[in-house]
Amino acid sequence: NVKLAYLFHDSDTLIPDVNPGLAGNQPANRLNVFGAEANLKFNNVHFYGAYSQSNFSENTHNALDDDNTAWSAALGYHGSNWGVKAGYRTVENNFAAAGDWGRIGTWYNPTNVRGWNVGVHFNPSQDFTIWGKGEQLEGDQNIAGAVLGKDDDVTSIKIGLDYKLNNYVNLGLSYENVDWNFSGVANDPFQRWYTLNVGYNVSTNTSLMFTYMFSDADGKAIFLPGMPGAGKFRGGLFGTQLKIKF
Repeated sequence: NVKLAYLFHDSDTLIPDVNPGLAGNQPANRLNVFGAEANLKFNNVHFYGAYSQSNFSENTHNALDDDNTAWSAALGYHGSNWGVKAGYRTVENNFAAAGDWGRIGTWYNPTNVRGWNVGVHFNPSQDFTIWGKGEQLEGDQNIAGAVLGKDDDVTSIKIGLDYKLNNYVNLGLSYENVDWNFSGVANDPFQRWYTLNVGYNVSTNTSLMFTYMFSDADGKAIFLPGMPGAGKFRGGLFGTQLKIKF
């Protein structure tokens, strides 16, 4: 499975400066994004690789075309009832493609990062899955205003289990722990989530999901991306989702 992509974005509104860190203004009204993705299988061995680049321009004049790439690679093995995967990714500071390239904690679409990620799953039975994921990202460069510097890192660990009770009821339980490590900071922030899912298959094409999530986060006086403040945030969230396939 190999994909090639090219996106051209054009606006009537001119951004006055897409990179204030450079000397002089860098106005732009266009964004060109291109990349490639490969998902290959060799029996039980799986390989994944992707590369993307985003270029800002003012019409045909380049405004920002450096430190603007993202790439990732992963290698996995899938057995009869288990699997393991390890990968590495880098997202440079000026990468600005539209879309979603993941999150770590409350930080969506992180930039100026690089690091390793791992994943494992085990199926004791056809209806029972135990899984775990982990990622550690550190700053790619020391850049003013960036979330992480080269001496900082953030680590995310997720574990969970999914159980099909019968043809109608599915259960899920997961835990996510995110630890932030900033150089020179005595008390490091943390973010934790506990999630319980109960799914009910109303019919072949209709399912209903009930979710309860308890969050426990503390910025330790540091403003983390995605959090509304630098203090403690603790509470529960209950939600439902109805899915109908046509």
